[in-house]
Amino acid sequence: MAVLTIYNHGTGGASSKDASKAEIVNIFGNEARKAGREFIDWMVTEGVGAAGSPDKRLLTPQLTVDTTTGASRFDLMEYGATPGSARMDDYLKLAGTPWLARKLLPRDQALQISGVGADENVVAVLSTLKFLERANQLPDAINLMGWSRGGVTCIRIAHFLNLDPRLKAIPVNIFAIDPVAGAGHDAEPEAQTVGDNVKNYVATLSVHENRKGFTPMTLTSNAGTSLRFTGTTKYAILNMPGIHSDTAKFSSSSGRLTFHMCCQFLMAHGSNISPALRTMFKMHPNTQLAEYDKLMQGAKAAGIKTGQTGFVARFVTGRERREVYNRPTLGHEEFFINAHHHVLFKRKYPVVYRKYFTAMAAYKNTLRWQQDDNRAMGEELASMGPGHLAGIQRQHAMTSVPATSSVQSAYQLCVVHNTLAD
Repeated sequence: MAVLTIYNHGTGGASSKDASKAEIVNIFGNEARKAGREFIDWMVTEGVGAAGSPDKRLLTPQLTVDTTTGASRFDLMEYGATPGSARMDDYLKLAGTPWLARKLLPRDQALQISGVGADENVVAVLSTLKFLERANQLPDAINLMGWSRGGVTCIRIAHFLNLDPRLKAIPVNIFAIDPVAGAGHDAEPEAQTVGDNVKNYVATLSVHENRKGFTPMTLTSNAGTSLRFTGTTKYAILNMPGIHSDTAKFSSSSGRLTFHMCCQFLMAHGSNISPALRTMFKMHPNTQLAEYDKLMQGAKAAGIKTGQTGFVARFVTGRERREVYNRPTLGHEEFFINAHHHVLFKRKYPVVYRKYFTAMAAYKNTLRWQQDDNRAMGEELASMGPGHLAGIQRQHAMTSVPATSSVQSAYQLCVVHNTLAD
């Protein structure tokens, strides 16, 4: 099966950056360049406001992708042969940038704030696919991965593929790392809509990011900034402790888990992931649980940051913690960091799970509870790290019988289907 994997850099990200920074798109994308054929097996889109920024790309007179929705934002030629200052200024206004700042900002910073260049990346991908269509070389499937604005680029590409009568038949799989559209872009339909051509969608979400303009694309109570799944996509949104960069760098527990899940996801859907990447990033389930144990111990053990606090958070960002939806605050699910953690724990510690996280928990502290599988439970507890043990102690004090929400159950099924916990 021919699979095209497209790696999408976020704001300021570029293939030319030093790999020692251990940024996920840079590492996966540059490794893909070493094998296979560009545009057939892999493709890389560069980040806005970076070396090779897509805003410098000349646009063809029109985008030759059929749509059924009338006018498209990709009618970019109203701004001339190349995107000019007018479009950048429009987006800076939408982002709330004051007039004087718009005039004084260096070009690369203006590009990063405005997001000019993200559209060109989508145009480049769609135009490439139309060329492949004419050459009868369309892929059998398309895998998309990206961080930050690159994560939203994945959603945008899939959205416009779904508007084309031929391209919509290609199944798409998306792995997005803390997808952020950028101020002024959150409510754009192509940044929000996940259509029925997307078969699997997995996103990690940095729960401690709190900067203005970093609203994540996720399921929220605000329809103006919420993802919309319009088909039968299997999807999971996995909350991860840390700030925006923690989930995209290999220097923290959240990052290492994200690298593993990205590697697993892409391999599960046919991407050519090199043996070097599999060796570096694919973790045994016990190792994955050990990283979650560090996250349960706290920021220092996990190597994460917990965002801006105090004066800066209140008067600059307006909040002390990113608003994250569909994160339960009551019941046993608070024990689990996300659905991936839930699946791993259930597999590794079946006796403890049954005793503390199912209806069996109603029998805690009874003779039956103390006798039934007591030895097996003790062995499981003895193999746990300090973070999980502390969580179990808190769980032991709970009196109510826990219940799993339908949303989290669906996320767990998606985790299993995409082999993220293998």
